[in-house]
Amino acid sequence: MYVLEYYKQLREDSIKVQNQVFELYNKYYMVPTFQTFRLVENNHIQLASEDEEHSLMEFSIYTSRVQEKTAMEHYAENPPAEITPRMTEFLEVALQSHVDIFEVEHVDKEDGTIQLLTMTGEERGRPFCLVDWGFSQTMKPNMLVYTRFIPFPESFQERDYYGDIGMTSGVSYLFHGKDREKILKEANRLARRFKIEDKEVRKQVVYFHVHRKFGIQKELI
Repeated sequence: MYVLEYYKQLREDSIKVQNQVFELYNKYYMVPTFQTFRLVENNHIQLASEDEEHSLMEFSIYTSRVQEKTAMEHYAENPPAEITPRMTEFLEVALQSHVDIFEVEHVDKEDGTIQLLTMTGEERGRPFCLVDWGFSQTMKPNMLVYTRFIPFPESFQERDYYGDIGMTSGVSYLFHGKDREKILKEANRLARRFKIEDKEVRKQVVYFHVHRKFGIQKELI
């Protein structure tokens, strides 16, 4: 249960860091984010839910670039004086995060862990161990989840876990496993349509729109 307690502590610090980053930098990053996601129409932003707003906020923190750097990178270079050691620890691993779509292979409700397999790209089939108490109580094998994987520090990676171990940023898209082929086909179609060179940006924009069409509403799981 130690890893679950560590997760709960790191989650608290992740929220503090992400909120600070957004407060400091959102005025520079949100407009480019709306444009990147193709959501500006007749000078209005077209959002379908609060979850979509959270997705765009997350993108503006971790992925969108101004002066060739993300908001998180700017924050890391000039952290506030009141930043704590644990917040610094989260910041270091957050900068190593990546986004992808995964298949849920196994769920352990007692430990609060979810075993995932990467579904696409060169790392297809690579295992990850996601620690998330809430998701572990509702997710089921064969479901698909698109999320940002934030690795735990190196000391955790040396232990006997199922693949790299870590957590999410708090933003995820969920899908039924039965829709796998339709989801991947739609993702490929949108990737060709949007023609975004940066792989991390392309994934986030594509799966934002795929989720609009095929995603599971969280209240239904």
